[in-house]
Amino acid sequence: MDDSDRQADQNALTATLNSFYLYRRAAHHNVTGRRRELYARMSERHRAVLAQTTGFLHNLEQIDVAIDQNSGLLELVAQIGANEFEAPQDRSEWASASTVDMDKAQGTLKQIYRDWSAEGERERATCYGPLLAEIDRLVGDGDRRQVRVLVPGCGLGRLPFELAANGYTAQGNEFSYHMLVASYFFLNHTTLAGQFRVYPFVGSFSHLRTHDDQLAAFAVPDVVPAAVFAGLAADDADPAGLPRFSMTAGAFVDVYSDPAMAWDVVATAFFIDTAPNVLEYIETIRAVLARSSASKRYWVNCGPLLWHFESGHDDQPAGIELPMADLVKVIESYGFVFDKLEHGIQAAYATNPRAQGSWVYNNTLWVARLADK
Repeated sequence: MDDSDRQADQNALTATLNSFYLYRRAAHHNVTGRRRELYARMSERHRAVLAQTTGFLHNLEQIDVAIDQNSGLLELVAQIGANEFEAPQDRSEWASASTVDMDKAQGTLKQIYRDWSAEGERERATCYGPLLAEIDRLVGDGDRRQVRVLVPGCGLGRLPFELAANGYTAQGNEFSYHMLVASYFFLNHTTLAGQFRVYPFVGSFSHLRTHDDQLAAFAVPDVVPAAVFAGLAADDADPAGLPRFSMTAGAFVDVYSDPAMAWDVVATAFFIDTAPNVLEYIETIRAVLARSSASKRYWVNCGPLLWHFESGHDDQPAGIELPMADLVKVIESYGFVFDKLEHGIQAAYATNPRAQGSWVYNNTLWVARLADK
């Protein structure tokens, strides 16, 4: 990595940290401040109607309290992340947080709910559940400790954590600093179940039955990863010495171009469609599996095709988007054989369970076996 790349990486990190610190001010301004301004400009008659029937201003006060609760958590995450990722101590040296960074900070709260609350299990079961079940089926009575499972784009790390807790040697990989900083916090710095409360949906006023739906609070984490890791013997690594659980930071294609990277199973959840060029993902997955000495090597996937670069993203050009039928053909051309290909696996993603409306994905679940050596 040259100096310009190092500077760009540090800018991405510090902009992320800044977005966590600025969440409080931005949310108070955008979520409640603007609505107070609109209320003040309304006619006296309209203000009276709202005051008599809805408690509009009181509701905004409750939202402000929830924003402060969220901010306390995000600031703690940023504080620990700044130390762990060696950000400059002087915050004046940090990069400014863009609008995209601020949106990702709000999205991180929803991801925390999805991956680290008891209520988020409903969503995890529809996506992580099928992957865990398929891997268990493939391994059968074999020694799970000797099965290496790689999880690219692992977000806040719940899926690789579950794999390690279930006995596998698991590694998560993530590119987003929002996810890396928050996952480090939850995986390493939580000490009690339900230690924090998060209000992930406080920023949205749509699809609500009651005001309480917007203020839904969730205790996190539902389990303490450090306690689970402590239950694994210090020397309980796989035969080659890889720890039972690990994380890597960086772009998947770059990190796993290392010829030493060998994995028996690759598990992808809501990941494939993040590629600007999906063929690079396929080639990298094939390469890490081809290096494995296992007799059978598998790619298990559950997710949609919501192509992230379809209209350009973060100043990037549009990507290579394929329909599922074509994607399957391309994957087969790289030597994979589909042992299972099931469409229509319905799953939501970080949605309010109390909402009147939400987006539901019709995911595709597959088990693709790399052809025998």
